[in-house]
Amino acid sequence: MDRERYSDRISNYGSEAMNSEFMKNLVEDVGEAKEEKPNKAFQVGFAVGMLAVAVGTFAVEAFIFSAVATLLGWPLTFMQGAGIAALFELVVVRLKNGQ
Repeated sequence: MDRERYSDRISNYGSEAMNSEFMKNLVEDVGEAKEEKPNKAFQVGFAVGMLAVAVGTFAVEAFIFSAVATLLGWPLTFMQGAGIAALFELVVVRLKNGQ
């Protein structure tokens, strides 16, 4: 293989497989990194995004409930499907909280 490329890792007698200086330098670099807190704009954007995803998921659940009920022969409106989805979410939250 390419002996010039790997010659600094292997000793003359083959007893030392690798030099540990690379790992020590890597650990020092990772240890020096500081944890940065997100700024206010990111926090507001994250909160708005989470709210949009929650409302969108709720709307999709309401649509699915009303569509499945309509396919089964029970004509439900979107608002009736939203009521069923809200009841389902309430049951899930209560089960998670142990009430």
